[in-house]
Amino acid sequence: MKEIDQLCIFGKVINPIIKRNFIANATPLIKGKKATFYEAIELVKKKIKNKEVHFSNLSCDLKTIDKVLEVSEKRKFSLSHSNQDEINNFYLAFQKFGGSIVSLNEVKKRADLIIIIGDLEEKTFNIFLEFLKWNKTKVLKNIFSIMTKGSKKLKNIIIEKDISDFVFSLGNATNRNSIKINEMLLKAKYPVVIIPSSNDFFVNEVILRKLQDFNEQNQNVKMSRICGLNNASGFVNSCVMKSGFPGPLNFTDWGISYEPFGLELADIKKQKEVQFLVSNFSNKIFTQKFKINILIGNPSFGIKEMSDIFIPTKTPGIDTSGLVLRSDGNKVIKLKKKIKTNYMENAELLEEIFN
Repeated sequence: MKEIDQLCIFGKVINPIIKRNFIANATPLIKGKKATFYEAIELVKKKIKNKEVHFSNLSCDLKTIDKVLEVSEKRKFSLSHSNQDEINNFYLAFQKFGGSIVSLNEVKKRADLIIIIGDLEEKTFNIFLEFLKWNKTKVLKNIFSIMTKGSKKLKNIIIEKDISDFVFSLGNATNRNSIKINEMLLKAKYPVVIIPSSNDFFVNEVILRKLQDFNEQNQNVKMSRICGLNNASGFVNSCVMKSGFPGPLNFTDWGISYEPFGLELADIKKQKEVQFLVSNFSNKIFTQKFKINILIGNPSFGIKEMSDIFIPTKTPGIDTSGLVLRSDGNKVIKLKKKIKTNYMENAELLEEIFN
C-alpha cells in the first residue's frame, strides 16, 4: 500500500497513476485569456494593493500553508481551508467536551474494540482495514459500524436513521442494538470510537458528550478520526502552532481572531474585496465570488477559467516534493517529485507577490 493511501484521502491529482494527464506547459490566464507570468503577477500586485484579502479553500502542502499564515499575519489577512466544514464540525465539539484522541497506530496496535459512528465510504473502510492488517476473524469480532446506510460488503453494521438518537441512548439502552454496543464498550480494555469526516456538528457533539459520560465512569473510551482530505490535518496543525486554534483565522490589529462561523465566505465577501484561492489538491470551485478572485495552484484544474487571474504553480507529489500530514496528524508524509516543470512553487510565488 502506498504511503498516500494510509487514510490520507486527498485528491486524484496526486495519484501517480494519472500524472500523465498533468498539464506541464500551462500559461497564466487573465479573464480566461493567456498571459505571461510577469503580466499576471504584476496585475495581481496591482489588484490587491491596499485591499483586504481572504485566502479561501486552502488545499496545499505544509510549506505553502505556513507561507500563507506568515503573509496573513504580516498583512492582517484571513484564511480558511477547503474542508473547513469538516474541521469545524469536529473541533467545535471537541473544544466543548474534550476527549482522548489516539493515533491510528495506537488503534492498530492496541484497540480490542473499534466502533465506527457515522457514514464511512466503502473504499475508505477498505483502506482502513488494509492499514490495520487484522485477520478476518479479528475484524469480525472487534469492528462494528453504526451508519445511516449499509453495504453488503461491510460487516457488523447497525443501520440507524438517526445516529445521534442511538448514541444518546447508550448507557441507558432501550433497544437490542444499543444494549449490545454498550455491553461491548464496558467489556473492552481499549475501546476506540472512530469519527468519520462525514459527521455534522450535532452528531459529533452527541458522540463527544457521550464519551465524556463514559469516561467519567472510568470506561476510558478513546477516539480517532478518519479524515485528512486535502491536507486538512496539516492545516489544523499549522494553525494551532501559530495561534492555538485549529482555524479558520483572521489576523487583525488586535491580534488573532478565531471565529469559525464569522469567517463563512458569504460573510467575508461583505467585508473583503479579494478572494485568494491557493489549491493544489482540491478541484473545489468558487462557492462565493468576490469582487476580485485570484487562483494559484494546479494547472490541470478545470476551475481556472472561473477566476479573474489564474497562475499555475508546482503541485507536491507531481512536479515538486512536499509534506502533508496523515489523517490523525501523527505522521508526516512526503509527496515526491515525479516530473520536471518550469512552474514556480506556491511559497515562491506568494513571496514574489507579497514581498
